[in-house]
Amino acid sequence: MSVDKSREHLYYIDILRIISVLAVLFAHVNLDYVYWCYWSVVLFTVISGGLMLTHDRIDIKRLYTVNIFRVVTAFFFWSCVYSLSEHVLLPHRDGKYVNFKLMITSIFEGHFHLWYCYMIIGLFILAPFIKAAIEYDEKIGLYFLVIAFFFSILVPALQELRPFAWTTGITGNIGLGGFRFAAYFVLGYYLMKYKPDKYLRRILLVAGVPALILFVLFARSSMRTVLETCIAAWLFLLAESFFTIKNKWVASFIAMLGDAVFGVYLIHELFNMIYDRMFGLTYTGLYDFGKYLFTVLLSFICIILIRKKHRIAGFIS
Repeated sequence: MSVDKSREHLYYIDILRIISVLAVLFAHVNLDYVYWCYWSVVLFTVISGGLMLTHDRIDIKRLYTVNIFRVVTAFFFWSCVYSLSEHVLLPHRDGKYVNFKLMITSIFEGHFHLWYCYMIIGLFILAPFIKAAIEYDEKIGLYFLVIAFFFSILVPALQELRPFAWTTGITGNIGLGGFRFAAYFVLGYYLMKYKPDKYLRRILLVAGVPALILFVLFARSSMRTVLETCIAAWLFLLAESFFTIKNKWVASFIAMLGDAVFGVYLIHELFNMIYDRMFGLTYTGLYDFGKYLFTVLLSFICIILIRKKHRIAGFIS
């Protein structure tokens, strides 16, 4: 992706990244919370699409040697760390058999949260095609967005309701269900490029409040995929509309935290594992609160120090 030197730093993007990763960390403290935090991954994808697709052009060489290479190296580095921890260090400490074959397999599969790396690499590979299609005719992008939203977000949600269950076979045979994250990626482009006028913006921002209430009430239902898309778009508009920074120190601090977010996402499960190992796995509110603070603070501190001190930081965080 070519770098636009004239592009000012978007602090509202940093805020959205920070909010998203805090939600992910909250979800992974106790998987019972995950239903209320799915929007965070949607928002991550929206941000990635907005930043990449709104550049003047996508440099293929830079796309592979910088963007994709960074994600690949980060994936394998942290996958090795998690694999060694789970299949060598902990079993050895407990006097159990170390399964090296399983360790090697798990490196390529990745720890459960590293699936995001595979997904974003796929979207990066598709980005030049998406960008070319949108530049040729932006109606193509809108057409894709509507089709992808209908088949991969709305219809799967409705299929869990009895009157619409019959559509499962049809949509499965059409094979458009996997377009969901590509839709979020393209949505980011339109949210970042086109700013609604003040009247439409007010309507959309107000409409986000009942959407948020519905999401809280029906997060475990089949309609979650629709509502989490609405919440991600609403948060994007909310941050873009109201978030400004005048204090230079605050701006620098927010930018530092925003730059650390990808690394925090990668490392946080290591601190979850350490906390569970130290205090035992108990599902109580106090335990979860302590675990969340422990993981958030150490993840950010560790990644910020790595990024300040080590040259390889850009390849692992």
